Amino acid sequence: MSLTIRPFRYDEADYAEMATVRNAIYPEYPTTAAELRRWDKQRDERLTFCRLIAELDGRQVGGLVYENVVWLYHPQKFQVGVWVHPDYQRRGVGGALYERLQAELAPYEPIALRHTLREDYVEGRK
Repeated sequence: MSLTIRPFRYDEADYAEMATVRNAIYPEYPTTAAELRRWDKQRDERLTFCRLIAELDGRQVGGLVYENVVWLYHPQKFQVGVWVHPDYQRRGVGGALYERLQAELAPYEPIALRHTLREDYVEGRK
């Protein structure tokens, strides 16, 4: 299998696939492509934002995001997220995404990274 990490394309296919992956990870918090698109349209474009997608053999299996957030804005403080479809966890995808996240953030010389994780999502802490 060939892992590729690429920029999110902001097209219907990427939004639909991202919703499918996110719903597999968080079934109790379902989302739709339309909802994800709406959140993107509401984002303050003056703040740093990046979303990348992980694909295995052309299939979206995870992704990452980093962004400055308005409620704790500082150019070197970021909200971050890494997610991997449950069927592809424990195969190195999350590690590859985390390494890419570190490389992407390096030019900003971050002083703080914030990520939220539910206490009962023990796999996400490994």
